[in-house]
Amino acid sequence: MKDEIISIQYSIIIPVYNSKKTLDELANRILAVMKTITENFEIIFVDDCSPDKSWEKLKELRSHNKKIKLIHLLRNFGQHNALVCGLNYCSGDYVIMMDDDLQNPPEEIPKLIQKITEGYWVVYGKYNQKMHDPSENFLSKIFHKFIHSVLDIPDHIYISNFVICKSEVAKNISRIKSAYPFITALIIKSAPMNEITNVEVEHDLRKLASRIIISQNM
Repeated sequence: MKDEIISIQYSIIIPVYNSKKTLDELANRILAVMKTITENFEIIFVDDCSPDKSWEKLKELRSHNKKIKLIHLLRNFGQHNALVCGLNYCSGDYVIMMDDDLQNPPEEIPKLIQKITEGYWVVYGKYNQKMHDPSENFLSKIFHKFIHSVLDIPDHIYISNFVICKSEVAKNISRIKSAYPFITALIIKSAPMNEITNVEVEHDLRKLASRIIISQNM
């Protein structure tokens, strides 16, 4: 008798850069949260050629839990390219994208899942309070206004790096070929605007000094 093929319900994609010190906590917290929801999930870490031995730490984590899957980029391509790599590799009915610095608390994932099961295609986490310093918050607000204007996003839709989408959106993004992908733009192209919404989530202090990219502060 052939083994039964169990479909993956949720894929969690995390681009990794210089986050060796937080990977243990991040992985353990995600595993603890997801196991209260389902056993049919995968965590995909995409190492963006980190120089701090994050890859070695990821391989150690993978050796202890087969729900963890790894992608290793041979040079630094940037956060958005790393996410696209993960989207090409994932197989979940729903795909969650989040940062590696623990500012997106894994314990907030159920809120994203609950909201998208109402029938939406995309749900962005909207932070109750952003734990950035004033200068980062100021730049973030300017960037948000710029992106909303350029992509014609309604003001009521809050864009962040903590997001869940249906597999159809992930597949659409994978079909769009670009040397310089921008995940927000790809999501907007891949889902009807009236099927995109928000849910309020917490935002924690950053626990590592990673690369500073304005789009990461959304």
